[in-house]
Amino acid sequence: MNTRTKTFRRPDTGETKEFTASSYRIDQTNMRSTQREVAEFHFYRAEDGDRIDRQADGSFQDKYGVVWEPV
Repeated sequence: MNTRTKTFRRPDTGETKEFTASSYRIDQTNMRSTQREVAEFHFYRAEDGDRIDRQADGSFQDKYGVVWEPV
């Protein structure tokens, strides 16, 4: 198992799945910027394409609002 890979479980169904840490950056620099402006987003992605994001309260949710818990 990769060190960046974690197993998560859906508490409502008991399904488990491995997610790998990933991220992307968006360059938000414009003509009025005095320095390079970049926004970076971190999330976990499964091999089947599912993605979960860490919420402000520390939980992990997919785009449908389904909660995943780290195992």
